[in-house]
Amino acid sequence: MKICYLSHATNYHTIKWCNYFVNLGYEVHLISFEEGNIYGVKVHVIKTGTNRTSSDLSKLKYLTSSKQIKNIVNKINPDIVHVHYATSYGISCALSGIKGYFLSVWGSDIYEFPKKSILHKYILKYSLSKAGKILSTSKDMKKETEKLTKKNIYVTPFGVDTKEFKKIYNKSENKDKFVIGLIKSLDPKYGIKDLLQAFKLFVENNPNIKCELRIAGDGKEKEELIKLAKKLGISEKVVWLGFIQKEKVIEELNKFDICVIPSLIESFGVSAVEAQACEVPVIVTNVGGLPEATNPNISSLVVKPNNPKEIYEKIQYLYENKEIRRTMGRKGREYVKKNFELKDNFKYIDDIYKEYLKKKKFGE
Repeated sequence: MKICYLSHATNYHTIKWCNYFVNLGYEVHLISFEEGNIYGVKVHVIKTGTNRTSSDLSKLKYLTSSKQIKNIVNKINPDIVHVHYATSYGISCALSGIKGYFLSVWGSDIYEFPKKSILHKYILKYSLSKAGKILSTSKDMKKETEKLTKKNIYVTPFGVDTKEFKKIYNKSENKDKFVIGLIKSLDPKYGIKDLLQAFKLFVENNPNIKCELRIAGDGKEKEELIKLAKKLGISEKVVWLGFIQKEKVIEELNKFDICVIPSLIESFGVSAVEAQACEVPVIVTNVGGLPEATNPNISSLVVKPNNPKEIYEKIQYLYENKEIRRTMGRKGREYVKKNFELKDNFKYIDDIYKEYLKKKKFGE
C-alpha cells in the first residue's frame, strides 16, 4: 500500500502514524508545511512562509499551496491520501480538488477554530464537506464534529506503545518527596495556572512534607506561569523541565506520584493515556475527551475545569492514600492496554484503509 499523509513533519503524533505504517512495509510519503525528517518516509516540504504559531491572516498563505499539493499527490499516485487537521492542511486539500481523501480532526480545528467567527465556521464546514472519510481521536470530538457535518465519523484514538510506556520499578518509587507532575504545552487552554494555585494550597496545608511540582513542556505562557509561581511563593518547589523527548517523557512519568491534567480544552488526552500506561494515577478535568481517555474513579479522579480548590482536594486525597494510588495506577495500565494499545488503534485504521480500497476496487 502507498500512503500520502499531509501533516507537520515534526509533530509527535504524525511521526507515530508514519512509523507504524512504514514498519508494516508500506510506502509512506508526507507533505508538510515545515521541514522534518522521518525514517523511511519521503517528506515533501511546501514552504509557505508561515508556521503553527502564525496569525490566522498569515496562515492564509496555506491556501496558495493547493496546486502544489495536487501536483505532488498526482506524482506519488498513492492508494490513500490522509490529511491531518481540518483547517490548514484540510482547507488546502479541499481546494486542491483531490477526491476521496481521509481527514483526521485533531482538536483546536474543531473546538476553537469555528468559534472565532461565522467565516471560520463556514471554512471548517467546507473542509469537512470535501473529505471522503472523517476520523476523530475521541468520542467527544466526534459529537462536536457532527454539529458541522452529516458524514459518518470513525473514532481512532491516539494510542501508546505499552512496551515503551511502562512502570520502571527502580525509578518510580520516589522515597524522598511527593511528586505531582504534568507534561503538556504551556498554553492557556491547558489550565496550568489552576494547577499552580492548587499546588500552593497543597503546600500551605502540608508544610512539613517534601513535595515537588514538575512541569514538562514549552509554550507561549511559560514566562507568565513562572511569574505566577513566584507570586504564589512556590517557585522553589516547581521544576520547569522545558520540552522533552519521548524517552525523557517515560522517565519523568516514572518520577510522578500523580499526574494532574487541568485542561480547559482537550480533544482526547494522550498525556493521560501515557501516564496511566506508566501506572501513574491521574486527575483530569471534565473537559472534551479527557474523561474517556481515563477510567473515572478507577484510574482517575475527575474535577470541574477552572477549579483549583477541587484539584487540591483530589491531590490531598491521593497523597493521604498511598494504596489507593497504587491500585489506581495498576487499573490505569489495564485500561490503557485494553483500549489504547498503539498497535490495536493503528490496526483499526489499517482495516479502514483496506476496506476503502476494497470498495474502490469493486466500484462500491
